Amino acid sequence: MADPLTLKVMRINRPSLAAAWTPFFSSSPAFSAHATHSIMSMQSDLPLPAHPTTLRDLTAISDVLMLPPSFGAIQLGETFSSCLCINNDANADIHAVALNVEMQTATSKVPLASIGGPDLTLTAENNFVETVVHHEIKELGQHVLACTITYRLPNSTSEEPSTIRKYYKFAVTNPLSVKTKVHTPRSPSALLSRAEREKVFLEVHVQNLTADPLWFEQMKFECAENWLVNDANLTPDKTSIFTGAAALIQPQDTRQYVYILTPTAESIPSFPVVHAPGAVIPLGRLDISWRSSFGSPGRLLTSMLSRRIPLAPAAPPASALPPHLQRGRRPGSPTPSVPSTPPGSPFRARTLPQRPGSRPQSPAPSITSPTPTFASLAQAPLIYALTPPAPIDFDLAVLSVPREPVPRDTPFTVRLAITLAALPPAAGRTRFVSTAIQHVQPARPPNTHTAVSAALASNLQVPSRPTSPSPRGSVVLSRAPSIAGTETLVESPLAAAFQLQQQQQHSALGLGTMPPPHALEDAGHAPPADGVLFLGASSQTLPTFVFSQPEAANATERQEHTREFELAFMPTRTGFATVGGLRLVLLSDEERVEAAASPPAPHRHETRMLKEWDVVAEILVV
Repeated sequence: MADPLTLKVMRINRPSLAAAWTPFFSSSPAFSAHATHSIMSMQSDLPLPAHPTTLRDLTAISDVLMLPPSFGAIQLGETFSSCLCINNDANADIHAVALNVEMQTATSKVPLASIGGPDLTLTAENNFVETVVHHEIKELGQHVLACTITYRLPNSTSEEPSTIRKYYKFAVTNPLSVKTKVHTPRSPSALLSRAEREKVFLEVHVQNLTADPLWFEQMKFECAENWLVNDANLTPDKTSIFTGAAALIQPQDTRQYVYILTPTAESIPSFPVVHAPGAVIPLGRLDISWRSSFGSPGRLLTSMLSRRIPLAPAAPPASALPPHLQRGRRPGSPTPSVPSTPPGSPFRARTLPQRPGSRPQSPAPSITSPTPTFASLAQAPLIYALTPPAPIDFDLAVLSVPREPVPRDTPFTVRLAITLAALPPAAGRTRFVSTAIQHVQPARPPNTHTAVSAALASNLQVPSRPTSPSPRGSVVLSRAPSIAGTETLVESPLAAAFQLQQQQQHSALGLGTMPPPHALEDAGHAPPADGVLFLGASSQTLPTFVFSQPEAANATERQEHTREFELAFMPTRTGFATVGGLRLVLLSDEERVEAAASPPAPHRHETRMLKEWDVVAEILVV
């Protein structure tokens, strides 16, 4: 038995312009005239300069509106609209007619409409009822429009109403392809700025996957928590660069957007954040609004765009060949080691004398590993290496640097800050850390002081010609004996003795010797760039960092202390110049008992170079 009610569903969609082509009849005036008068003809009354060569040249968009021939394609972000009509095909009255409509997806069921009820009766004369439903498509994949009709037949004795169920399936595709790339600052000057080094440059590529052009009305980035966004796609008057004809994106075309994300002032860390490999950092969402043909609206809110930290590279598999067959190694050759300070260097770290029968001492741990170490000359008293009580983290930050062009031969200052962080010491103890900032100059030629360094390290006298007394503290150069037919410039004994006297004074005060203000040849650093002269003393001692046990705070929280300082420079040539050549030196690190009646006697510490920075700022000289 056929159902007395029928359901018809029609999708409400905007029409489109009909595209057709009309051939040209150059040899038949009658057919040509007939084609010219057609509203879908491309031919004009004037003669054509040339005949079309491809079928595409014969195709045109006419002014005829055409309804969709089928259900059509539905894109993500569009609004699905449909008209549902219930017809009474029977000659009798149908009572208690009700219609329930819902949209079903793989994850949800959304009710769209519910009409009718016990009071609705479809008579033979008024034999239909209709409604319109709307639903914003927010999921990809298969969708089902589920319609359920309930009714009662006349003279029916059943208490349960009759039911008709209809299901209309359609697929939802993605109209846009959104791909992202994340870039982080890499320049040395940006990595020394607390705000710049945490910036994230988000590059977004949006591609139109539909068969029709799209007119983008809005492209807005909604950043995640603790982030501020700077839209680099806006002009100074806050209008988008994609306006007018540029707002229309053709099918399969791709458009690029750039957003600069900066952490909020409260979330900027004092130390660079080291993320775990594989970590995912949420950045924000992209809100896109567009219009398709005949102004059909569309809106898409992307999922959370994020930055994924790459995983650590996997270790290469072990070779199955025996060591003597591996390429690049000879049988019995030692394992290559990391380059260290040359044996003849006067600032090579010395080890403590061993007692008879005692075990060899292990190298003292440093704050950062590996770090070059410096000790006194051979004639100076022994300087005992310091074992830090606990690891210390340090960071250099540039607080202010000239952003405007700097005139040549005009001094300028750069304000910087050194921050140390460490766990608090044990109860009743205080930790004192002394550091110094040293300006690093380009490395000297290797033949300048190699001979005197080797002679002083081996406690030998350097012969030299008699010279007149020089001012105290000056360096006098003389010629050493010829070695293999060559002559080497060396420092005079007077200058070496004065340098030795200064180092002995530092040792008596409990401070190690300062390293020479020259870049190490074996440290792997490039010499500082020329064009900018450093003004002031070669080294600057910072106020002592004091770490003490807090009274009510958590003992497991790190303490951070910052010391600010300024350095003066002067540019000597125009153009782009880099400012650099900076070294952080650890002078002493010790813990003292607070209950002691008098401060302990100074200990002799080994000076340690913590880090060198080739570039700390960049300026423009005019």
